[in-house]
Amino acid sequence: MGIYQRISQHQAGDLKFPDGVEPSAPLKELLNDLMHPVAERRLGARGQGPREIRNSKWLLNFTWEKLEAGKMDAPHRKVAADALASALKTSAGKKSSLLPDEYKGDTQWYSGFSSFFNTPRS
Repeated sequence: MGIYQRISQHQAGDLKFPDGVEPSAPLKELLNDLMHPVAERRLGARGQGPREIRNSKWLLNFTWEKLEAGKMDAPHRKVAADALASALKTSAGKKSSLLPDEYKGDTQWYSGFSSFFNTPRS
């Protein structure tokens, strides 16, 4: 059986998850639809665009309006702040022990991304 025959036979639910990982049915559906092997059948590419993703069962209760208005806190904000505070205590306030060193390698490969160095695109 050729690759194109296998791809055309893809059915929802084909994704394999690691042992012990059992996502909910709506999450499985979302992931399968986002990663469908046929690009035209992927979620968001079937005619409705991003609206189709917003309306997926997994994201039905998500408050898109709060996100768009910038009024949504990160879901694990307190946990992250506590972890940072704890790390600062144990590192005697040394930032370098928390973050990787600044990248000093070849920068040519991302020269078109001006936000990396606040420089205009070349």
